[in-house]
Amino acid sequence: MKIFNLSVFLLGIMLFYNSCKTEEEDNSMDFKITGVNNTGIIRSQSAAIELKVFFLGGNKEEVKLTAAGMPTGVNIQFTPETGEPDFSLTETIKVDASADTGTYLITITGISVESNKTFSKTFYLTVLPVPNSLPGITLIGSSNSTSILNVAYVDSGYIAYDNEDGDLTSNVIVYGAVNKDSAGTYRISYVVYDSFGDKDSVVRTVRIKNTAEFMNGFYTCTPLVPNNPQCLTNFKISNSINDHIFSLSSVNCYTADLELVVDQPAKKLYMNTQSGIFQGVTHTYSGQGTYSVTGNSVLISLSYTDNFIDTLGNNVTINRSESYLK
Repeated sequence: MKIFNLSVFLLGIMLFYNSCKTEEEDNSMDFKITGVNNTGIIRSQSAAIELKVFFLGGNKEEVKLTAAGMPTGVNIQFTPETGEPDFSLTETIKVDASADTGTYLITITGISVESNKTFSKTFYLTVLPVPNSLPGITLIGSSNSTSILNVAYVDSGYIAYDNEDGDLTSNVIVYGAVNKDSAGTYRISYVVYDSFGDKDSVVRTVRIKNTAEFMNGFYTCTPLVPNNPQCLTNFKISNSINDHIFSLSSVNCYTADLELVVDQPAKKLYMNTQSGIFQGVTHTYSGQGTYSVTGNSVLISLSYTDNFIDTLGNNVTINRSESYLK
């Protein structure tokens, strides 16, 4: 009877010892990894993602992190690579210029260095191609230029470039033209397409001007010889011949319809022999004049001969002298 009780006692001690030993062996560290969201990265770029390794219980030990599932050209580094929970770390993902594009399931695994316990976290990594950059046109010179009437217009040029295709200057299409012999404003459009079909366009505005345009406007005419009352006369520049202007007769004013050539360096006006109809009679004019400019004010002085045949058949010549002020 005593022997039996001793055996039972020893068996109980062994069971208790084994139970304690099992608990010690099962007291390995529990942990988890949080963070790491699905992300996309363009080729030739990198991204930093924050992770956290949390301690859940057991005996603390270091955790080492690894990554699997990366496509060719993608590299993942951990800073730090190992640590004792709780700790935070930065995961740096680098994507080469030649990396395979697409979406990949990446697995981040933490391994406890002593008990080899693991915890895995997955996320989707999308490798994106470098976005196509738009082509660009740069005008040489101003986008607003002025050229002189009757002088050949020469475009100052342009440059077209694209990051993927390189120099596209020869691919530029030019729309519009400039008529050097007609005063006005012209729009020239420059368009270029890259190999992706994307385009850029710019516009240059070209103004063809008569350099005598400062003489445009209404003037008070004072006839000096013969002496007559003042009246209003309109001077208008030519739209086709540079430095040519016209004086237009007005109501209650004799002023003849004259074409004048402006000599700006000498500040003189020349009147080539010309004919015009005044009150139903043909008149022939010749002469010259001068002008001066003060601010926006212009003073013109003209002296010319007026030849015509009157209603009686007489050949009449009148010397005329007039002053015009704008």
